[in-house]
Amino acid sequence: MARTTFSGPVKSDNGFEGNIIGNVTGTVTGTLSGTVIETTNTATANGTTIANSTAITTGITVVSGADGTKSVVLPTAAAGISVLIYNTAATNGLPVLANTSDTINGGASVTMEGSTWLQAVAVNSTAWLTTIFTADS
Repeated sequence: MARTTFSGPVKSDNGFEGNIIGNVTGTVTGTLSGTVIETTNTATANGTTIANSTAITTGITVVSGADGTKSVVLPTAAAGISVLIYNTAATNGLPVLANTSDTINGGASVTMEGSTWLQAVAVNSTAWLTTIFTADS
């Protein structure tokens, strides 16, 4: 077995119990309970096509620089993955593009307005569905 380092209480007899602090890579199966904290990424909107737009990874991404045309592109869909994107621009829209072979809400892109959150969930290996959250005025 490869080196394993834990921080916090750990108990395992054909099952895991305890705390893990840090990064986990690989496949995790079973039931997850407690608090899961995603890494927050930052990005600047860029480009207008899949080839030159800023790539979004899974997790949470805070995007600056939206001007109504500069965009971001989602990762390739895989059933069950999700991303959460925040557009920091106060009023400018942020186009969110689906990857080459994917769709987003049945099309090639969606535009989120300024100061909004977009949650995209891959429902299969080629399709994303989104929900947009806006601040109460």
